[in-house]
Amino acid sequence: MDEVYYYDRSRGDWSTCPSLTRHRWSLAGVSVNGRIYAFGGGDGTECFSDVEMFDPTHGKWIKNQPMLEKVSVSTVHLF
Repeated sequence: MDEVYYYDRSRGDWSTCPSLTRHRWSLAGVSVNGRIYAFGGGDGTECFSDVEMFDPTHGKWIKNQPMLEKVSVSTVHLF
């Protein structure tokens, strides 16, 4: 599956996001301040250190600084 959805609380419905810049699974995700962040994941051959951010106002994924290590099947915690 290559689809990403987000829930817009102000409209009370789900919307489709563009696909991530790289197809992957077993990634972690979190929503902070109205943006969605996707971390790590893999393609079955290798793990990734990618970090991408989706901002609904711009309607696209933006690559961020990668993590220090490649991870798959991870969790995200906010402090």
